[in-house]
Amino acid sequence: MGSAGQSPTAQITSIYRNLSDPIRTMITELDLVQEYSNLNQAKIESWGSLDVTYEQRWQELKGFYDNLLGSRIKTKVPSTHRFGRSELEFRLPHRASLRVPAEMGLFFCHGDTYAPAKLKNLSQGGLFVASEVVMSTGDILTLYMPNLGGGYDLLFETPVDVVWTSAPNETPRGMGLRFLNLDEPTREQLDHFVTSFLRNRLSKSKAVTRRPKVTRNKKRKARQN
Repeated sequence: MGSAGQSPTAQITSIYRNLSDPIRTMITELDLVQEYSNLNQAKIESWGSLDVTYEQRWQELKGFYDNLLGSRIKTKVPSTHRFGRSELEFRLPHRASLRVPAEMGLFFCHGDTYAPAKLKNLSQGGLFVASEVVMSTGDILTLYMPNLGGGYDLLFETPVDVVWTSAPNETPRGMGLRFLNLDEPTREQLDHFVTSFLRNRLSKSKAVTRRPKVTRNKKRKARQN
């Protein structure tokens, strides 16, 4: 829970200030992912509302995270990972809300409606699926999804609810779904999938040599000139 009497946002604020130290020039991608994960959790717990400064930093880090996961790196994963699994698990206690890209076919049913869909990304909490058949927000669906790492011979069935839907003119059309009543083995499997993806991607990416500048640093430099 952190220090007694501190709200989650207050704890994140403290972490953010430490990482914002202009003297800190050497930083790893894991530091940035950790900062994003912590700010993202604070945003979730405050119902999507952060102070302007931290909202700007969240946007900046989200861009970094999306680029890290979205870039297609052809380099093979090194035999020795830059970060151990235990280090990622320790540094990312809020990783349950971190989404990673994943593409596989699946299908869902709602009443008498059965429809195919394509998984685009997922986390321990939910997933986004692209589908020509889009249900309404609040609908409860039954999702039939390949067992991660087990192929299509091992499908698992789980209830989900529709949290949001894409606009009719958006590409791809789809739905944001939330897992309901996941059992512990499935949750552990999702955690292993997300952690492994992050570990491999961080091992393939180039080291960050300098922390991305924030607005106030630019203003300070401008005044010096």
